[in-house]
Amino acid sequence: MGEGAFATENFDKEMADEVTSEALRATVRSEMNGKPLEELTTKLVRRAVETTLGLSKGGLDEKKDEIKQYIDEFINEAEDEAEDEDPDDQLNDEPPAKKPKATTSAGAAPKNVKKIQASAMSGKQFESKAETLNVDVFGNIISGPPRTFTSGNRGWYAGGKIEIQVGGKKLWAQVGMNVSIIGSKEWAD
Repeated sequence: MGEGAFATENFDKEMADEVTSEALRATVRSEMNGKPLEELTTKLVRRAVETTLGLSKGGLDEKKDEIKQYIDEFINEAEDEAEDEDPDDQLNDEPPAKKPKATTSAGAAPKNVKKIQASAMSGKQFESKAETLNVDVFGNIISGPPRTFTSGNRGWYAGGKIEIQVGGKKLWAQVGMNVSIIGSKEWAD
């Protein structure tokens, strides 16, 4: 490594060390805001934050965990916003109706499904064989590739903004969907 590269690396490290947690969090949020979450990766967000902060590629590598925490926080907040209840529903004195349980052609899942599926396949098998998730939400197709969540579970995340019709009016909605394979956290990579 040349002397100039070493000086640049030290300068970036010093610059990265001066970035406060608040500034880093705000920049991560700014970079993610309005972008399709299914197209973002932790690395892409980190590189965009480095560029915004005037650091060279890899300047924030030592802050990967902190950046990942802010990314997860942003995704969770986006999902929470999408799940907010309709204010009109809060006016009813009746308790909300029970949500119907998801059913499949096979019926209800077995009681020990986690144990059964813990050895169903490896993480690599899942990544190579799992297809992209495509879900129709009010005529909008939401897609998400297979992934490994920060929890270690395997599954899919699909989300984004969609246009829907409600009472003859076009409205925009935020969709966030996690599909997690029960027991997949136990799969070997």
